[in-house]
Amino acid sequence: MRISPNSVAFTALCGALMAFPSMSIDVGLPAFDLMADALKTEPATVALTLTTFLLGFSIAPLLYGPLSDRVGRRPVLIVGCGIYAITSIFCMMTGSIERLLAWRLLQGMSAGAGPVLALSLIRDCHEGLKARTLLSSAAVFRTIGPMLAPSVGALLMTVGDWRWIYGFMAAGSFALFLTVTLFLPETAPKQKQDAPRVGMIRSFGEILRNRTAFGNSMVLALNFGSHFSYVAGSSLVVISVFDVSPQVYALMFGICGAGIMAASAVSTALNKRAVDPFKLVVTAATASVVSMLIGVMLSITHLLTVEILGLLLVVNAFSFGLLQPNVQQAALQPVAHVAGAASALMNALIMGMGALGSVIVKSLVDFGALAMTGTMLFFCILTLACVFWTNRKAPGITPAAAAEA
Repeated sequence: MRISPNSVAFTALCGALMAFPSMSIDVGLPAFDLMADALKTEPATVALTLTTFLLGFSIAPLLYGPLSDRVGRRPVLIVGCGIYAITSIFCMMTGSIERLLAWRLLQGMSAGAGPVLALSLIRDCHEGLKARTLLSSAAVFRTIGPMLAPSVGALLMTVGDWRWIYGFMAAGSFALFLTVTLFLPETAPKQKQDAPRVGMIRSFGEILRNRTAFGNSMVLALNFGSHFSYVAGSSLVVISVFDVSPQVYALMFGICGAGIMAASAVSTALNKRAVDPFKLVVTAATASVVSMLIGVMLSITHLLTVEILGLLLVVNAFSFGLLQPNVQQAALQPVAHVAGAASALMNALIMGMGALGSVIVKSLVDFGALAMTGTMLFFCILTLACVFWTNRKAPGITPAAAAEA
């Protein structure tokens, strides 16, 4: 029996494909010290497992997307989930940090298939209002995983050692492998077959020339730059500057994650009411700018408290969750015939802006809270400016009409 594109199971599968890479990062965080002891290295070296995973995760999707446009979504997803399960087993069995880093690189490369092709699956089957609604619903499933991942990792450590974490990854990816293989129908539209190199170049060239597709991809990437500046800088600011406990920091992190999930639910409800997606995006981007402008002003005047910072971060996280599904759909809508390549390019831009935000925050760490709030404001202003540049109206065309076109 195949999964219907209109079913809850389809939405949950897309959410799981989006969430699994994030869980692959967060579930192992509680085990760094034990892994360092077991592998006779330093925790800082173990932290490189995140770097190598992200490196593979950022590069491989540029191949997955165009390839899935040519051969179909199912084959690429099946191979990606299968390789992920195999590399997770090798990670679990390895006895040296060098081999673990190598397997994590391959694991990250295979994990890149999930989020890229989840977007393509939704765009293949739905468009306009229905696509935005499904993207918002999938985001709820996607957010739950990373929120629970550190707790899952800690629980696994109470019943076994660090290898259980990679065993958990292997089991989860094998479950996805079976689900895709047995139940997921092929959704990719039939394409005229070009030579692989020419097809890829043409696909990316078409997306880059399309103002709506490329502009909305940049909106999402810039907004993610702000969000990842928070992820990269929050521990330094909240724990170091405000001297709170790791438990309080974890609580704040979880509340921000709940804010993203709540925004996704709100976006689903508003899209069902056919609210203009352009208004939702402008509202979200404006709220992000206002929240971080307040944060910067309070940082400069040394009036920022951890309670106010927490409130501002929740507003920013909520705005991110409200903006994301609407911008994703707007970016994919005009290039539906190369949705895989469009999703891949979007992912590459997102990872690039996230890395840039992380670098800026860490280079400005001596400025305390201003390092994070200032970097977030920088990306929020660029996001809002890009929203209006992307949706600059042609005569007689409204942004809402353009999004549905």
